[in-house]
Amino acid sequence: MAKTLVAETLSGRTGSPPDLVVGIDDLELANAHQPQVVVSWVRRALNEEVSARCSSQDAAERMKRVLRERCSFHLLVPLVEAYLFGEPAALARAGVASGVAVHRLGADLESFETDDPGFLPRAEKENAKKAALGAPWWREERHPKRYLEFLVESSGALLYDETVNGVRALRTLDWILVASTSPLLFARALFEDISDLLGIANPLGPGSCSPHTYPAKNVRRETLMLRNL
Repeated sequence: MAKTLVAETLSGRTGSPPDLVVGIDDLELANAHQPQVVVSWVRRALNEEVSARCSSQDAAERMKRVLRERCSFHLLVPLVEAYLFGEPAALARAGVASGVAVHRLGADLESFETDDPGFLPRAEKENAKKAALGAPWWREERHPKRYLEFLVESSGALLYDETVNGVRALRTLDWILVASTSPLLFARALFEDISDLLGIANPLGPGSCSPHTYPAKNVRRETLMLRNL
């Protein structure tokens, strides 16, 4: 990720530096409780990549200045599929039939959890299996992709394919509708970052951003590694 972010920011894919490079990754269930650790590792990897590319401290500082101006890294929490649950039509595009009931606990999509009575027995078995392998923290009922797969299967389809169904659902996702019912701290940080570069208001409207991926305006930008980290 660090190598790609630096290379794309400096020269792009055509040799012409882009105005903005945004790296986006799922936080994943394993790191749902520690986004700060993920961010710390990304910063460390970027520092190491800059050091490997530069023969002097001055050159490294110049490269870091470019990264702070035109490069960002953001997280979708815990996975991109969580946001699809904020728009019923997106679930339909992903393959969930209209007659299939969707059960979700709480309003915060980035703290996704289901209490679907049809899914919980499967979740309990998977949790026990993961615990036996040394991952007692695993909670299948908080895994939006696994639950979406269950809903698609319940709709009569063979499987949920994130490269087909997921792309179709996400490509036209109504983010404004999704944000109207959920805080979206991490997703809002992504939109805030891009909006700031473009000099426009955040299309999701006013709201708080995750401090892990969008620091407060009074944070000195020269202390950051990227625009937002």
